[in-house]
Amino acid sequence: MTKNILILNGSPRMQGNTRSILKTLEKSFLENMQCNMEFIDVCQYVLKGCVNCDSCRKNGGKCVHNDDTNLLMEKVLAADVIIFGSPVYWMGVTAQLKLLIDKFYCKDPVIHSLDKKIAVLSVGAAELTDGQYGIIEAQFREMAEFLEWKFICSRSFAAWNEGDWEKNKEDVEEVKNLWRLF
Repeated sequence: MTKNILILNGSPRMQGNTRSILKTLEKSFLENMQCNMEFIDVCQYVLKGCVNCDSCRKNGGKCVHNDDTNLLMEKVLAADVIIFGSPVYWMGVTAQLKLLIDKFYCKDPVIHSLDKKIAVLSVGAAELTDGQYGIIEAQFREMAEFLEWKFICSRSFAAWNEGDWEKNKEDVEEVKNLWRLF
């Protein structure tokens, strides 16, 4: 069975370490698995914050904002596997990725219990022993539990300057082999 894999890049840096990691993973999926792959740079889309108007609860799950929420939610619903990637910004994922996650609310009645597998990859300047990585992992574990999705893994990488991640050959090999978990 062909899997639909969605990679959501929360980094605004198009040449950054997070995108490089996610592109490496995308390539590995495509080389090793029969799948439909979509890579989305979340920061390239227009998303307005949820205002808890609950209109989406009355109109079949459509966000009333004139933005890209509904388009992106359809992609989330269609995916069997969702890989979230983000640099660490102030102890969490980027505001852009968090904004998209907040918009899951509009699909809340239908998004629960869908057969989805998720993973999160985070990149920060701090050493891997820093608590910020655990905060991000905990958020995604809780989200998966709440939605009754299968949490596959969380991987964190320490990299500061563009290209730093690619210098660690062990990390590169680990990312190249993550496809095996799915």
